[in-house]
Amino acid sequence: MIDEGVLIAGAAIRMAVKNKGILRTLRDRSDYDGAWYDQRVRKELRRLADEKAQDAERVTHEIGSARGRSGKGEHASDFRSIDVSRLERRRLLLTGLDARFRELAEDADYVHTLATASREMASSEISDSVKAAALRERGPVDRLTDDERETQLRRLKDDLANLLP
Repeated sequence: MIDEGVLIAGAAIRMAVKNKGILRTLRDRSDYDGAWYDQRVRKELRRLADEKAQDAERVTHEIGSARGRSGKGEHASDFRSIDVSRLERRRLLLTGLDARFRELAEDADYVHTLATASREMASSEISDSVKAAALRERGPVDRLTDDERETQLRRLKDDLANLLP
């Protein structure tokens, strides 16, 4: 279950870092910086680890409250003695995820793999956006004169130059 959690978290981290990378590039006009992507992935892994640690602490409190309470719960978070073993398994999973995310945050290869994938996704999305904008701008090719075509190509070249570091 921990491995599955790591796979899901990896996808979420790639998406989050990709989105931040796009904003950083387009809005802030920042140059590509591989170290930034690595740092961002580490930050996301540590954030998830902190979240899992807090969740484990909450479950620990729920276990304490559930012990000795008989009967059936009245709602989804009304835990009773019968729920303690399930809550203990949940706590083990959460503490395992916390430890694994912290371990992965220190694994340079893992971090770099996620960072590279995030950067490639961001670059691809930016490139697709530029292509779409260029196609919208140019209009039907068969109606352009040679001068108009040259003007459109010059504009595209300028737009691309503005996006490059």
